[in-house]
Amino acid sequence: MNRLSKFFKSLDLFDALALGVLLIFLFLSLANWSKFPIFRDIYYHMGCARSFATAGGIPLHDFWDFAPAGRPHLYPPLLHILMYLLFACKVSMSTIGKIVSFAAFHLILISCWYGIRTLFASRDAFYSSVLLCSCFIFYWQTAVTSAASLVLFLTPFVFVSFEKKRYVASSILLSLAFYSHLTLGHLIAFSLLIYALHRREILKKALLVLAGSYLLWIPWGIHIVLNVKSVSLSSPMSGAEAAHVHLLIWAIGIFGLVYCYFKKERFYILPSLLYGMVPIVFFYAHRFWDGHVFLPLAMLGGVGLSGLHGFIASKLSDSLQKARLAKFCCALFVFPVVMIVLFVDPVLAFGEPSRVSPPRPLRPPLIGPGLPGQQNIPPPGGGLEPALPGPKLPRRLPPGVEEYHQPATEKDLGLNLDQSMNPNLPQVRRKPVEEGQVLQRKVNSFRFRKTTLSELISPSEEGQREGMQSLAAEPILNGETEELARLVERESKPDQIIASTDPSLGNLITGLTARPSTGGMFSEVQAEEEGMKVEYAYLVILPEKTISKNFNQRRGKTSSILKFESLDLEPVGKRGNYCLYRNSSARGIRSEMGTVVPWIIAFPALSAFVLVLAFDCIKMR
Repeated sequence: MNRLSKFFKSLDLFDALALGVLLIFLFLSLANWSKFPIFRDIYYHMGCARSFATAGGIPLHDFWDFAPAGRPHLYPPLLHILMYLLFACKVSMSTIGKIVSFAAFHLILISCWYGIRTLFASRDAFYSSVLLCSCFIFYWQTAVTSAASLVLFLTPFVFVSFEKKRYVASSILLSLAFYSHLTLGHLIAFSLLIYALHRREILKKALLVLAGSYLLWIPWGIHIVLNVKSVSLSSPMSGAEAAHVHLLIWAIGIFGLVYCYFKKERFYILPSLLYGMVPIVFFYAHRFWDGHVFLPLAMLGGVGLSGLHGFIASKLSDSLQKARLAKFCCALFVFPVVMIVLFVDPVLAFGEPSRVSPPRPLRPPLIGPGLPGQQNIPPPGGGLEPALPGPKLPRRLPPGVEEYHQPATEKDLGLNLDQSMNPNLPQVRRKPVEEGQVLQRKVNSFRFRKTTLSELISPSEEGQREGMQSLAAEPILNGETEELARLVERESKPDQIIASTDPSLGNLITGLTARPSTGGMFSEVQAEEEGMKVEYAYLVILPEKTISKNFNQRRGKTSSILKFESLDLEPVGKRGNYCLYRNSSARGIRSEMGTVVPWIIAFPALSAFVLVLAFDCIKMR
């Protein structure tokens, strides 16, 4: 308590400014609470956390995805344990998903401010906080990559505890990073090693910290090694080879990098953290250019700007010989810098053009009238003729589903249409893309993107039109899907399998109902049996108007709807844009859970981590 009191007494003007920035972004984010979660990755984590509750511990086999075969569960469990704890406290899984997505950016912002302030000074921490708030893509990525965000939150504490010679705490924090993300925690360990190589006098201590953290990670490490053949580190995103360089923050960060080499000593931490993240370029490039690298860049830039501020203040004090006038002139430096950083984000995109080979173009399934009380669902066995001429399917589709073929346009493929974005440009009639034709997507461009502040103040669909991320996109998690989940719960038993054309929707339904799914997300771990085994599904969810483009691209040239054509489906009900069918010929239920680390073992181990960490942090030196 005495330390906490001293900490608050030590706060100065720059601390107040930094905390003001934190509060402004917190309030603006709360104003956009309904937009969360802003992307689909959280649904995978929701499915995992709910399945942890079903298993009564940490399962080593992923029985809720790609059911009934499943796959090895290799995703580190810390985030899912924390989400399970909230669920055990009677918080709904939909609320948990919103909380986790919402809190990530703000927790990283707090840890960045605290880490830089502790290692350097309050002025450095203020500038670092402002820089971290600049690029909206970082705000978006932190909400999307929740487990990686947990690692970024822990990172400043790892280095603070190491510099304060609390080596046990540093080892535990680093091991928690290993238990949070499959790869990013190990890159933080690599950064610590690079830092120690810059300062050979601390190399022995750094090696002891690394040895201790990996010793604590051995149980999960053995599990990963035993199933390493199931792991693929290739990026699932197409076109990720393009580099999006946010020029302003990179320029300030490189200036800070040079400044740190002049200052030496503990300043080497920040360049080391940047170097440690370079390997991300080779297996997940977009997470480097538009994601995790912003933390070290903001730290480097903050220290560099603070050094420049100090240099200007020193020169003004010597020349003006009036302290108040010198401070006023420094304020004239701070204000425009902060405004530019918060409202300007110039981005240069370059790289090899992305080659896009469109899948077999299909119109989404249409649902016709039929079921009493549900005007958009036909009776069992009811057939509909194709709306437009097209080849007939060899077997019948599920009741009420029809198909027709039409040429795919560039808009259908998600390509960038400059004419549609700028009404002042002449409109060009574009030719449809023939099936099998290979296109090139131009990536060399320069533009100003919306910053975090401008996006939070006035979220719009501009980002979506420009192929960028935005808060304006409607999330899958909404009232309609929650009603659909309640319908699934009512019409099925916990061990019965569901199927959906959209893997992220399947994970969401798993998170809300604990029902296993024939599909799954997190493509870095392969399923034990390739493809969806939809014949095992007791309930089938088909969208009324849309089918996931990502799913079609991942599953091949044939639309995923063809997987359901041989099933004997009976209409059950409709919720929003989704129609639910019962598969009367379902062949099975979910597989056995396999090995599960029970809570009676997992919680005491995690509690021991926390207690030792707390003791090492609060004990007197």
